[in-house]
Amino acid sequence: MPPVTETQPLPSEASPTSVLLVEDDRATAALTKALVQESGTYVVECEADLASALRRITSTAYDCVLLDVHLPDAHGADAVRRIRRIAPGLPILLLSGMESGALQRLAIQSGAQVSLPKDHLDRDLLQSGIRTAMDREAVEATHGYNRRLAELLEIAGGIQHIGDRITRVLDVVRANLGMDLGIVARIEGSRYVVEHVASTDDDPTVGTEFELGSTFCSLTAAADDVVAIDHTAVSSHSGHPCYRDRGLESYIGAPLVVGGARHGTVNFSSAQPSAQRFQRHDFDYVRRVADLIGGWVHEYLQDVQLGETRERFRLAFDNAPIGMVIADLEGTMTQVNHAFASAMDTPVEDLLGSSVLDVTHPDDVAAGRELMRGLLSEEGTNTLEKRYVRPDGRSWWGQVHVSVLRNADGVPQSFVTQILDTTERRATQRRLADMALHDSLTGLPNRALLQDRLAQDLATGQREGTTTAVLFLDLDRFKHVNDTHGHAAGDQLLKVLAGRLDQVVRPHDTVARLGGDEFVVVCTDMTDHADLDVVISRISEAIEQRVMLDGAAVTVGVSIGVAFADPGTSATAESLLRDADAAMYRAKGRGRARAEVFTQALRDDVARHDAITRELHDAIMSASLTGEPSTDGLRVVYQPLLATADDRPCGVETLVRWQHPTLGFLSPDEFLSAAEETGLIIPMGRWVLSRALRDWAGSDLPISVNHAVAEIAAPDFVEFVQQQLEVTGVPPDRLCIEVTESSVLEDHGSAMAALRRLRGLGVRLAIDDFGAGYTSLAHLTDSPFTELKIDRSFITNAGEAQWSIVEAIVRVCDTLGLHSVIEGVEDLDSLERARSIGCDASQGYVHSRPVPLAQARTIVLA
Repeated sequence: MPPVTETQPLPSEASPTSVLLVEDDRATAALTKALVQESGTYVVECEADLASALRRITSTAYDCVLLDVHLPDAHGADAVRRIRRIAPGLPILLLSGMESGALQRLAIQSGAQVSLPKDHLDRDLLQSGIRTAMDREAVEATHGYNRRLAELLEIAGGIQHIGDRITRVLDVVRANLGMDLGIVARIEGSRYVVEHVASTDDDPTVGTEFELGSTFCSLTAAADDVVAIDHTAVSSHSGHPCYRDRGLESYIGAPLVVGGARHGTVNFSSAQPSAQRFQRHDFDYVRRVADLIGGWVHEYLQDVQLGETRERFRLAFDNAPIGMVIADLEGTMTQVNHAFASAMDTPVEDLLGSSVLDVTHPDDVAAGRELMRGLLSEEGTNTLEKRYVRPDGRSWWGQVHVSVLRNADGVPQSFVTQILDTTERRATQRRLADMALHDSLTGLPNRALLQDRLAQDLATGQREGTTTAVLFLDLDRFKHVNDTHGHAAGDQLLKVLAGRLDQVVRPHDTVARLGGDEFVVVCTDMTDHADLDVVISRISEAIEQRVMLDGAAVTVGVSIGVAFADPGTSATAESLLRDADAAMYRAKGRGRARAEVFTQALRDDVARHDAITRELHDAIMSASLTGEPSTDGLRVVYQPLLATADDRPCGVETLVRWQHPTLGFLSPDEFLSAAEETGLIIPMGRWVLSRALRDWAGSDLPISVNHAVAEIAAPDFVEFVQQQLEVTGVPPDRLCIEVTESSVLEDHGSAMAALRRLRGLGVRLAIDDFGAGYTSLAHLTDSPFTELKIDRSFITNAGEAQWSIVEAIVRVCDTLGLHSVIEGVEDLDSLERARSIGCDASQGYVHSRPVPLAQARTIVLA
């Protein structure tokens, strides 16, 4: 008979019934075989002795055995028992010449299902007996199947550990099926991994891996139901590696489904052929076993996953870098992590059992309680920033995020809280806010904080009917300190003076630093302007006291501008600061080390200055760099220079004037300062230079043009001068660039470098207004200058002493090879005196005022 395989999982109802007839009498055997096979639904094979029959049974699965009780090598019950040992469930029908009663007793005693006397045999009786034997065996098998299932349920209820439970079931089922080995294995790609095993020996072990194709499991893995092989050697699988390499003769297995997904297989195998053909109840049995094990494996994997989840949560909770707390609905802490305990400076065990509200700052308890209430009622927010209090009373800030843990029915069970320590962040924010509102050097309020406080003070003053005063302070000679002692010393001086200012003002007044050497003092709650005199006096005295810097005594002064905001006025913080600044510049202009109050007249001056500055831009922009006259009133005029020896013209100085369209004639003092403040001096100076070179290109007369140090320090100034000389064709030695003595004192490295380059081109260089500053004569020995123009202040109402100084300067010029020019010569006596001391040239009203080009040409070319 063919074995049951994956392509023939169960015998069908139409399959012929296979019968083994064991009869030593040939005639009886032939007759019996013919009678049984007469209907065509039975196939009978014959053996004459028990030994041959047993070999048949071992190699082939039969549905029933017809057994003669008297065989040459066995009798009665002994033959039945020997068959039962190798085929426990095989139906047996006894045949004998014994009287029926004795035969039935023998059948009962031996375990055979049916007995028939040989002398009354016919077709119907034999076939009926076979069916009865098979039916009785089926009933017994069903009872056995039910007993097996009950045994499985007993194991399931008696063994708690799932792994032990599965192993025990494998062992019981293996024995019930007459197999050597029971395995539960998972399939990973092309690999087959043993997870549970029950075996009569120690091979294989859990964790052993095989190539899937080398096992019968590959057949089960490809099927949707139980697969069985009764006898591999005579099956289509005789060439399978599982038989060829490991000698497995029989196999039955089922797919293992875990959680709805194919996981692997449940398998039973033996090195011996199956004692009988696998029956329907065997298939059901293995299928039920696979279902049970699949459920248990799923339960096990869920337990593992749950355990892993719990362990991950525990590790994440305990080792979280932020504080974490689990509390019941009353707020009692049931679990806290190390980060929270560390932040609280309290052991974990000391926190457990206490309320989160107990460690909350008293001022934040109400907010914490409201947060919990809102979460339980599903209202409000789940975040809060609050303070916690350590046992020693110190507090710290935490950003709190709270979630509610609910059960499967949605009922709240506990609070899960995450706490991020924000103490340092808040401190940093405070520091940043402080830095944004305070001067980093002195610690005084900066402009932003000053304006905020001043706005508040103005509002208070208007409400209470008091006056607010703003004092704008600018240090005198501070630049000299920086240049002489270095910027570090200058910074130290500012810190010392800031401290002094803070000491001399009233407690409710504000001292601020705007930058550089500028300070502002805001005085509030004043009832009279005269109240400020005492404050100004204290400030001046505090500033003017000497300061020791690296062992050197340093003194500076202060120029103060004052602006008042009286009750009923509409002054703003910006306007007051602007007005006080303007008053401070007035104090600087009037000699420094003094205080000036902003007045309506000064306001008018400021407005005029602003208008001039604004309109000067338009005037300069309307002038072409090609030297064309400005359409907005800017004009170039010239003042001749004459040699003192023979009164012959030796040059012209170029000057700029502005005939304002509405304000009329403006002196250079009014608009040149505005040009320097705004940077317009650079385009203005270039226009003047271009205009002068074009006006005098056709003559041989030297041309002098004044330039501020800001112009000369411009990166392209030398190139611009060189370009204009080339365009106009004026030789470089006919151009003289004049620089004021104060500009030389500023010692701009880039400006001096530019002057040396110009001198290298052949351009002449002059120090203008010499004597108005404090230039050391030593500067002249290593300078690129070719001329020196003596300031007019020396000869205005000059006495002998002043003329002696002028003469000394002329002698120095002679010694150094400098061309000397005396400015401001307005009468013949002064001209004669200049001639007598040997000055090279003179300039002034005695010769001519600054005049337009045509008039200047008439004078110098006459």
